[in-house]
Amino acid sequence: MYSKYRHFFFSCLAYTLGAALLGSWQGCSNAPEQYNLTAQERSYIDTVYLKEVSKIRPTLDSTCIANHEGLVSRLLDSLLIERRQEEIKLRQRMIQRGLINKDGAPPVNGAGQ
Repeated sequence: MYSKYRHFFFSCLAYTLGAALLGSWQGCSNAPEQYNLTAQERSYIDTVYLKEVSKIRPTLDSTCIANHEGLVSRLLDSLLIERRQEEIKLRQRMIQRGLINKDGAPPVNGAGQ
């Protein structure tokens, strides 16, 4: 039960930190203050990040595995729809130029050659 709340807590924490960072990045001043992290600060941030991510990695991995089939299916459907629309447009241009008939067969009278 604790793991359910932990995932929720880290999700909320991530969104809160993201909103805070976005809010500070979109600050009121036109020229945001430049701040360069020291090597020690970067190392500390990296350590904290890696520690926290390693705690939630099993949840992230299981979520990815659970959603994989649905995501692939949606992407494939989207690609197929896009390609079918391109094919329809191409066939319409070919019909307009007289290269094929409306049924998709080449013209009988030799037009377009």
